[in-house]
Amino acid sequence: MLKVVRDLPNITIPESTICKSCQFDKQTKVQFNVKEGLENNPLELIHTDLFGTVTKKSPCGEQYYILFIDDFSRMCWISLLKHKDEAFNKFKVFKALVENDLDLKIKCLKFD
Repeated sequence: MLKVVRDLPNITIPESTICKSCQFDKQTKVQFNVKEGLENNPLELIHTDLFGTVTKKSPCGEQYYILFIDDFSRMCWISLLKHKDEAFNKFKVFKALVENDLDLKIKCLKFD
């Protein structure tokens, strides 16, 4: 046995002193499949987030952003907003754009 530190006493920990909670805490967890559910086709699940105000405005004065992400394809769309109350109108424009482009309907919109 290689001693890295001189004069360090040998310490043995009995196996029975490890509590069940500590044993379970150290165990690895099995990941579950997150692709089960709605997202089998484009536009079945759209995630959206509205964020701002940003410290630096855009050249046209927008300081809020709305983001749309298709869960199936991970395609992202972003729109700029001057005020938060424009979010629903931006969603209607986005909805018309993607539904006409893909000839599909948005089934579920997820937001916080």
